[in-house]
Amino acid sequence: MLRLMAKPINVVLIAQPIEVYDAQGHPTGTFRPRAQRQTAHMVDIVLHLKKEYDPTTKTYKYVSEMTKCRFQRGYNKTIENVTYDKLVKILKEDLGITVLPVSEPPRKEAVKQ
Repeated sequence: MLRLMAKPINVVLIAQPIEVYDAQGHPTGTFRPRAQRQTAHMVDIVLHLKKEYDPTTKTYKYVSEMTKCRFQRGYNKTIENVTYDKLVKILKEDLGITVLPVSEPPRKEAVKQ
């Protein structure tokens, strides 16, 4: 994974949540990402994604909470319906960070015979 992250590309890692149990084996009601222990230390940004019910509109909304940002310590942000473009815009406007643009893969030229 470190070799992949060393390349000049944007890498998105996703982890499933897993419930935390106490010493007696009872669920605590808290969750942590199911990933290697050092994963959060290797990445620049950690987003915790969750689905919340909005009682006023009686619909669900998708909220992501930035729990780690390497570019500014203590920077926590809540983003509704996060997308890559929305995250890039927030990083540029709030922190002045320029993210590498997403480029199209090289096209294969038709081989003439």
